[in-house]
Amino acid sequence: MYARDTQQNQGAGGFSLASRAYANRDGEDEIVARENGVFGARTINETQARYRRLRSRQNGEAGSPTISVPDAFTGGGPPLQLSFSNQDHFEGQNVTTFTHGPHTLRWGGRLRGVSLKDQDTQNYTGSYTFSSLDSYRLTLLGLQNGLTPAQIRASGGGASQFSLAGGDPLSTLSQVDAGGFFQDDWRMRSNLTLSLGIRYEGQTNLRDRRDIAPRMGIAWGVGPKTGTVKTILRAGAGVFYDRVSESLALDAIRRDGVHQQQFVVNSPDFYPLIPSLAQLAGNREPQSIRKVDARMRAPQLLQTAFGVERQLPKNIVLTANYVHTRGLHSLRSRNINAPLPGGGIQPYGPTTAIYLYEASGSFKQDQLIAGVDARVSPELTIAGSYTLNKAMSDTDGAGSFPADPYNLRPEYGRAGFDVRHRVQLNGSIEAPWGLRLSPLLTVASGRPFNVTLGRDLNGDTMFTDRPAVATDASRPGVVRTAFGAFDLAPQPGQAIVPRNYGRGPGQVAMNLRLTKTIEIGGESKASKNQSGAKDSGRDPRELVFSISARNLLNHPNLANPVGNLSSTLFGRSVALAGGAAGSRRLDLQIRFGF
Repeated sequence: MYARDTQQNQGAGGFSLASRAYANRDGEDEIVARENGVFGARTINETQARYRRLRSRQNGEAGSPTISVPDAFTGGGPPLQLSFSNQDHFEGQNVTTFTHGPHTLRWGGRLRGVSLKDQDTQNYTGSYTFSSLDSYRLTLLGLQNGLTPAQIRASGGGASQFSLAGGDPLSTLSQVDAGGFFQDDWRMRSNLTLSLGIRYEGQTNLRDRRDIAPRMGIAWGVGPKTGTVKTILRAGAGVFYDRVSESLALDAIRRDGVHQQQFVVNSPDFYPLIPSLAQLAGNREPQSIRKVDARMRAPQLLQTAFGVERQLPKNIVLTANYVHTRGLHSLRSRNINAPLPGGGIQPYGPTTAIYLYEASGSFKQDQLIAGVDARVSPELTIAGSYTLNKAMSDTDGAGSFPADPYNLRPEYGRAGFDVRHRVQLNGSIEAPWGLRLSPLLTVASGRPFNVTLGRDLNGDTMFTDRPAVATDASRPGVVRTAFGAFDLAPQPGQAIVPRNYGRGPGQVAMNLRLTKTIEIGGESKASKNQSGAKDSGRDPRELVFSISARNLLNHPNLANPVGNLSSTLFGRSVALAGGAAGSRRLDLQIRFGF
């Protein structure tokens, strides 16, 4: 595979002003080799090797600092200068299938590796953060009137935070992961199959070596011992592991406090100037450091599923499945050097903010999935599904921070992927002139979003603090919104709102793919197969022309509303879901197969 993509004016849109735009260029090359071997009548061996080369380059003429007013606007210059990411991925896998009586045995393994060379110039020109539009306006007004920094801050202005990156922007990293498995599909009876398996996985840049994953499943065809079975019951349970991305280790290398430095100054009084690294180091300003927890474990999923499948007349199949998933060791970030409650003492000294990647989160998800598949005719196939989903968690990924780094209990709430209802309809229609239409309609309820104060009340350098549910509407600082009444000045011990308290707008998307296949060759010449018999078939050469329309109806799917209560735009959606990619898009493609 060979692909090249160049895009201009990236980084602009939504809250980000046009002055933030930069150019992006991506390249992807992939080579895949496969070999299948048949050994006798009972053994098949499959081998695959893959090499994937990714190149990404971003270039912005950054000459001025970023100015950020959360959930209002982000201005200033581009967020980066010359940045690039070179990735080389290698993968090899081998699987053997052996049949012995009622048993079908499968075993094999996979080895993957990635080599990274990454240059990141994000924030090398600095960023100023203002808590509100009013504080930014008062700052500009004070500068125009010649006020001192102290006078500007006394009037309610002044930036709440300044951050600046410096040092060597280039980092390199290699990571390898490997896994092996064994599985036995035992056909106990003609209508009853039991599957037992086990898998083991491990990776570098992670000390965890306990990723053993047993799995089992059973399928029972309900009905007569002879004839067609029309009802199938299925059940299964297993342990699964997610690999920890190499990006976490790369970030820890880059921001170790030496290789690449990140300086954070709270309540700076030098706007709009950019101090040098020497000035920041001389003044002993806090420097943020990224670390990966030495006790990090691979995220673990414990999953059970039950399902039923029923075949109806007219080639219609109905399915219903229930899936329960329990997630352990989910990833999150936390400032482990934030001031301790009560005394304000920083555990590792007052000079650094230490952002730790750790696997201390959890989630629980329950899904009920109903589906229908109707093969009406060779020219028409229709399928649809409905998913009822409930997901609760205390983290939304490796980059999410809690409101209070020393109290994680209030973080348990709706997960970011808690899309309660989802309906999908798709099909395949053979039209005249050899055309094939493949429509896909998706309708989904909204995703949760976080409601925050837009201020850092506990000194952990993160603006993730949440309000409390108002219990006394007469207290100053209580605001009423369409999502409820919130207390912006929570008292000690007062319960704050759960994470992801709000619910965003629903989504509707209609996609359509139109294809036309032209066979170039006719009948191929007769050839001998492995048994020595002659084969004859069609010449595999063909041209496939396709047009893909995303969001064909150009329905405006709005992004989640602004959740910052300090913003005048709170509760309003100010961008499209997926950014510019959420608008109607047409892709033209030509593929040659041989």
